[in-house]
Amino acid sequence: MLSNPVTRTSFILAKLVSNTVGIMFVGILLQAPVGYILLSYSNGEALPIYPFMIAMGLLALYALFYITFTLMLGSLFDTRRSILGVAIMFVALQDFLGDVIGGVIKGFSSILPNRLYEGAALVITESPLPSIMPIAAAALFTIIFTGIAIWRFNKAEF
Repeated sequence: MLSNPVTRTSFILAKLVSNTVGIMFVGILLQAPVGYILLSYSNGEALPIYPFMIAMGLLALYALFYITFTLMLGSLFDTRRSILGVAIMFVALQDFLGDVIGGVIKGFSSILPNRLYEGAALVITESPLPSIMPIAAAALFTIIFTGIAIWRFNKAEF
């Protein structure tokens, strides 16, 4: 890095890619076969593999949402307490926010990322998803969060 400095944008993107690869490997790829075996055993027969893989994709998007969310928070706040506090508060208050803001803005609760988690459970049971809005919203928010993190990190003074 000293002989060939990297740009701030590539630093953020490298951090995003390395965190994503690590979390997806440990959180999704290593645990998916175990989960498949346990769910198949508790069901009494093997689950269909294709819906299970789609559900794992939804969980990967769910994880990516929070990876980019915390990356963005890391570019906005200076302390870990602030980053963790906001992220944990958002996870804990999603249903409440969906009810309160959803009463004012129709359809707001359908774009919250916890709907991806619920959608994964529906897909495994081969039930249809009520909407693709959570998927589109999570994908859009990951792009927005990454853009904000890059923009904010480029503006930071060290």
